[in-house]
Amino acid sequence: MPDMVAMRRQSITADEEERMRKGYQIDTYYEPGKRSTFGILSGEEEQAELTYEHNGRVLTINSGPHLDEERDEPPGFNYCTSCNSWLLTSKAASDHTEKGSDGRTCPNNATTNDVLDQVHLFTRSENDVVTLECAAPADIENREAFFTTLRHTLERALTIAMDLDESEVQSFVGEVPEEADRRRVVLFETAEGGTGAVKQLTKPPRLKAVIREALRILHADDEEGCEKACYDCLLSFYNQRDHDHLDRTLVLPFLKQLSSLTLKAKQEDATERYATLEAACESTFERKVLETIVNRQLPLPDAAQRTIFDGDEAPVAIADFYYNPRLVVFVDGPDHDKDYVSAADREKRDRLQKLGYRLVEVRRMEDLDRLEHFLNG
Repeated sequence: MPDMVAMRRQSITADEEERMRKGYQIDTYYEPGKRSTFGILSGEEEQAELTYEHNGRVLTINSGPHLDEERDEPPGFNYCTSCNSWLLTSKAASDHTEKGSDGRTCPNNATTNDVLDQVHLFTRSENDVVTLECAAPADIENREAFFTTLRHTLERALTIAMDLDESEVQSFVGEVPEEADRRRVVLFETAEGGTGAVKQLTKPPRLKAVIREALRILHADDEEGCEKACYDCLLSFYNQRDHDHLDRTLVLPFLKQLSSLTLKAKQEDATERYATLEAACESTFERKVLETIVNRQLPLPDAAQRTIFDGDEAPVAIADFYYNPRLVVFVDGPDHDKDYVSAADREKRDRLQKLGYRLVEVRRMEDLDRLEHFLNG
């Protein structure tokens, strides 16, 4: 993006006022990585699946003003690379390059080749993310209304129960690949790095508190509550585009089922876990060792490139692979034969053994016999 210039103005144009009223088409996506997964059970039956990821990847895309749909405009923005102007409509883009009595509208006399069309703006961020994945109840005909209502209910309940500002948590409803009847309500903290708020949902008492707050918001104990939604429960200025899809009666039975929930940790999918470990490998030899671990049907490591500390002091060493509890695997390539590297390795590893760690040094695949001994012993 080139440098941009802003100028203070005392008023806005009619076009800008319309744009502010209509807003933009904003879509948010979450790319799951290494997550902790829990089943939300009511009795013995799983009602939903909860996942948490620290620093999950969130992508937000601006596809242009909403008014484009009404005017049959293509999605995205138009951008003049000659004068760095944003042009919101196709007509504005064509006018920008037309010649008039004083030359082209563009101050730098741009041609049509200088104007990019259908430009989509996006941001990537790393945020703490919690998802609640479930299927709509069998008696629900309008699934979109169910999941939209569930999304706004959980977002509002979370902000109230955790004493957060509305701007600190955002949410959206995402698809679940290859499962057409299920959706994923994604809640994420807007502050990169996270404040620990959404992580609290992985603790049963805090999750129950949010569910109780959700039931209170939806007038669960009030026989004279609103018909579908009101400004005392779900409606707000910020979700006005979803007002037609909000209906508290659709989600009340589902949330009441969760009022006596229990959380059960679920084993991570082995394929996803292998991909995460492989991505962390720093050499071809490390990847070969990981592949051999799988071929020998040994358990996958719990982590790769794990930094090991001596209490709260400085780090002692980085384990190429790590197994709980206190089993360290070092994958030593040719560089470790150098005298100064070998001496540094010995010092670090002696210190780890004094701290109670078990060590496996892998120079050949046969060295994995010692790992197998530890894992099976």
